Amino acid sequence: MIEVYTSSARKALRIARMEAIRHGYPAVETEHFVAGLLHADLALAMLLFESLLKVEAVRQSLLGNAPPGVEERAVVAMQDLPLSRDCTRVVSYAAAETERLGEASISPVHLFLGVLREGKSKAASILTDNGVTIPRLEEEASSSARARSSEVKGLPQITRVRDLVAEVRVQKGRKLVGRARELEQLIQILCRRTRNNALLLGEPGIGKETLVHGLASRIAEDDAPADLQERHILMVEASELALALKRAPNVASGEISLAQRLFEISQHGGPILYLRGLFDVRHDLAPLANYLKTGKLQIIASGAPLGFRLALERNDELARSFEVVSILPPDDEDAVEVIAAMKREFEEFHSVTISQEAVQTAVAASGRFLRHRALPDRALDLIDDAATLVKLRCDKLPPELAAIQRQMRSLARRQDRASADRKLDLVVQLLNEERFQRQKFDALKKELDAHPRSRTVTANDILQAVASRNAISVEAVQDTLNRPPLADVESEVRAQLSAGIPPGRRDWIEGMMAYLAECSPQDVVRLTDAIEDAKKKLDDKASSL
Repeated sequence: MIEVYTSSARKALRIARMEAIRHGYPAVETEHFVAGLLHADLALAMLLFESLLKVEAVRQSLLGNAPPGVEERAVVAMQDLPLSRDCTRVVSYAAAETERLGEASISPVHLFLGVLREGKSKAASILTDNGVTIPRLEEEASSSARARSSEVKGLPQITRVRDLVAEVRVQKGRKLVGRARELEQLIQILCRRTRNNALLLGEPGIGKETLVHGLASRIAEDDAPADLQERHILMVEASELALALKRAPNVASGEISLAQRLFEISQHGGPILYLRGLFDVRHDLAPLANYLKTGKLQIIASGAPLGFRLALERNDELARSFEVVSILPPDDEDAVEVIAAMKREFEEFHSVTISQEAVQTAVAASGRFLRHRALPDRALDLIDDAATLVKLRCDKLPPELAAIQRQMRSLARRQDRASADRKLDLVVQLLNEERFQRQKFDALKKELDAHPRSRTVTANDILQAVASRNAISVEAVQDTLNRPPLADVESEVRAQLSAGIPPGRRDWIEGMMAYLAECSPQDVVRLTDAIEDAKKKLDDKASSL
């Protein structure tokens, strides 16, 4: 029987366990599983129910409201929460459907089929009452298989649609630290009557997506203006959407209908589309511009300044449909605060503790050795590297234990050969030797376990991560960090460049800083003359009108 799940099916099971815990159940019931499927594969849910509001209504009918006082105290035992007997049968039916359809892994559509094949649960009744039938699911499973076949041949498809507000409601999202001005500016744009599409403009890794998650948290916590309450935010990769829109309408994969449905749903005062990396793609997005002309489709887009500038130079109609929210890099102090709030994710993943000194060192070192990257992303990379080093160091067997382990494996191989040759005396001798080595191994391991290695990421671990990344010694890294920093000078220059410039137009300052650090004094004079000449021409033109 097939026991391999797709990533979306694994996510559905994880969400189902969280819902069962949240509602105080001792096992995962079928209703929790279906609710998890609706959340994990939003694209399939929209194809089945045709409306996000209907998807939410079905989820509510499956789950009801969580009883008051149920906290997240049991989440630590989430992996141990078993499936109920009905839910186990659903998985068995899903595995059988997967084999029958010739698929390699169990996907959400197979699990939906399993629910209806099992047929006795409340979840099966709710699905049937809402028009989800076995023939319809079988047709969807076949079309999904054709879509995967088309993808192998090079035809693109939309593979990920995430409802960020629903994700926050299921499990708490990442806390937004700082960015209050940018968040308020984003909310103000979205509440406008015209030109109410926002573009988050900033370099990669600067925190554009985190800002959108912050807005999703405000909506989920009922802390948003009336115009945004009950709205959802659907995140789609802009590159996938662009390729799906470009595809000819007669391609029999069904994915183009998903792209159109995203637009149609969003035009009914429903979800806001978050198109990640919209101005980083190089595709014709005229269909999207046409939808925006109606004034009903609302979008949050993100992109890098270069891509947006090129779009404006091409006189791209789509670019003119957005109001810009400039996302500037945080200073070192703000970056430390942001990373301190985010470090828990790395601590849980690597099973380590990250010290505050490590965070501060990562911010400082990334400013010297990863200047081509933006904060906080560049510092998080160093923290991830250092946490990995600490985890591997702690999980690695000490040399003396590793040597005994190798010897035991060698003895086991010699036992197999001696047993095959019927040398019983040698087998007994080798068994006794292996038993002695195992006792020696256990005693030494017990002694070492009494003094466990520290799993705390320190400032020195950050320095080692920098040294490894740059193929230099830790001493060389330390020497570089000990040199007088230019941070004070850079802050002064930034302040001078920012003086008199509105916050929303400061996205060019980082590029100007990089230019000033590399250009000659003559280049500065030429640039100044060019700016003054351009300003004079504009003033002369304005006065002549």
